[in-house]
Amino acid sequence: MSAKAIVLVALLAAWCSAVPVDPIAWTAALTGNNASTTAAQWIATSSSGAVVVVNGTDFVGLDASNGWALWTATHKDIDATSAIFAASSTTLAVVVGTKVLGFNLTNGQHFGTVDISSNAVTGAITSIVVTQDLFIVAGQDNFALIAGDLTVRYETPKTKNTAITGVSTAGNYVYYTTLFTAPTPSPAPGSGSSSFQSDSSSGFGNVASSSSSSGSTATLVIVDLSSFSEVRVDNVAQVSTTAAGGNILAVQASSPAVGSISLATGKYVWINTDVANSLLGNSPFILLPTSDIAVIVAGATAFALDSLAGSQLFQYNSSFTITQPTIAAGRLVFVGEQQQGLSPLVFVDLSSGSITQQIVTPVLSTPVVIFSGVNALILNGQGYTRVNLVSQTAVSYNLNIPGADAVAAVQTSSSSTTFIFASAVATAVVISN
Repeated sequence: MSAKAIVLVALLAAWCSAVPVDPIAWTAALTGNNASTTAAQWIATSSSGAVVVVNGTDFVGLDASNGWALWTATHKDIDATSAIFAASSTTLAVVVGTKVLGFNLTNGQHFGTVDISSNAVTGAITSIVVTQDLFIVAGQDNFALIAGDLTVRYETPKTKNTAITGVSTAGNYVYYTTLFTAPTPSPAPGSGSSSFQSDSSSGFGNVASSSSSSGSTATLVIVDLSSFSEVRVDNVAQVSTTAAGGNILAVQASSPAVGSISLATGKYVWINTDVANSLLGNSPFILLPTSDIAVIVAGATAFALDSLAGSQLFQYNSSFTITQPTIAAGRLVFVGEQQQGLSPLVFVDLSSGSITQQIVTPVLSTPVVIFSGVNALILNGQGYTRVNLVSQTAVSYNLNIPGADAVAAVQTSSSSTTFIFASAVATAVVISN
């Protein structure tokens, strides 16, 4: 047994005797065929409380209160072991290539299919999420908003050489970025190689100016879910996946600048070039807006800016690589990854930039963490650790969900969250108050 494994076993033994355990509300056995699956996901939940999990090559709908199987869904065109899927209040949507198949969430019956056409080579849909009961589907060169009855409410125009590079939701808006790459002109006979060269030194998306006649053009597209109208903002390489006060953070493409953009208007609230100069060569970034402080994470460094004016408040340099960061209870919380040793959950005070707590807990080789309300759930291969983000303490621990490598959360109230776990052989539910 390796030294790291011995430390891990000792840590598990200590925690089992010292930290209370959240009781498992129920467990539902699966076929075991999931052991060979390479699925990108195991679980789908909906606002109506539905729970759908992969079971062999099929999907099974479970009663969220007791784990009983309500229905099994299958179709000749799908294999659940490699599918991506999501659930609205009425529909389970399963993606196969460019097709979206709809199943009734009450009985699992297939009722229709819609095709989001695109480039035959790169057009496969690679993500599907739900917002306001609309399915958001996206791939390298396609994006669409689909209602529960599979009516397409919005779809990007088919444009050659344009890639969808990011999709997020906030309030009544869906927004995504696109990258148009102009074809490199063929050199004239006898002229040698093309004179076009891309600028790869900036680290800010490595794209040219929006007004450039060649190279790449990065654009932010904001879609209003009330009218399905859109606003386009040029020269935006990357945006935050969340919003605060109706604004998102953005990194410009052709110049080192970070700014805040209003989702309602597409206008900049402020632009900061000082911080951006310090981040050269560190892209991609993780952008975390809040109502008071905007946090920009790059590698082991985090900058805190005033959300209203964009001025820098402090710079935090970590000895860890900052991964899976979030803002909770006025703190920056993240998994601190390092080449050797365990990866702690780190808390940084956003008023001072100082560390307030580090919680060392077993994690998977690629840490899986989910944040919900005041809780953080960290999987460890044999169960989970639940951390209270307010008290900054590990408040529960469980070793009774072996092999769990996926978790979903449904926050049923401000103080209660239902966590659904899935492994190769079982699904389990824990309710944390």
